[in-house]
Amino acid sequence: MKIYPHSLCSIVFLHYLCIRKNCSQVFTTKRRVGLRSVGVSTNLAGAPVFSSFLSIKCEEKGIMMKKLINMFMGLLVLCLMNSCAQTLTTEGDVAYTEGHNYFVRNDVTEVPTMITTQEQFERYFGMAAVMGKNGEPTAIDFAKQYVIAAVMPLTDIQTEMSAHSLRQKGDTIVFTYRVKRGEQQSYTMRPMLMIVVDNKYKGVVKAVEEDY
Repeated sequence: MKIYPHSLCSIVFLHYLCIRKNCSQVFTTKRRVGLRSVGVSTNLAGAPVFSSFLSIKCEEKGIMMKKLINMFMGLLVLCLMNSCAQTLTTEGDVAYTEGHNYFVRNDVTEVPTMITTQEQFERYFGMAAVMGKNGEPTAIDFAKQYVIAAVMPLTDIQTEMSAHSLRQKGDTIVFTYRVKRGEQQSYTMRPMLMIVVDNKYKGVVKAVEEDY
């Protein structure tokens, strides 16, 4: 369950009001018990004692309430500071790793932009390991990461896709990529690009092509 900072501040403030009400009831009860314990009478001779007793109790109550107010005002300030900090952290660049040595399966027509499980990933992609340095497919741990993919239709035009940026804007993750097109070829290809992202940056994912 997601708890927003402004909701937390509201909870703290409501909790403060409940404590204030409860404290008022407690002090009222103590005042009545105190009056009975000292045997304050209801006649005029007892008026000075009664007045002095109430003054002491009111003073104690005032000190306690000031302490409570100061404590909860401090908590409210902390909540507001935390809210501002979280707002700032939801805007900005997101770290990612490009995925290499994979290909789109021949029986696939469309590929989702966001892939979150190994089973789902294997429905759309196969491994294309090659000899030499960095020939192994990029390792992906779906327990901690997910994949953002941009896949184009079959084409006989030489096409090169490259990642440009990944940014978080509130609850939206925007992946921007660029496409460079060349000459016509004698065969077709399925241009694709994938990146691997940490799960802590999840949101509504959008892949956008940007012109050079």
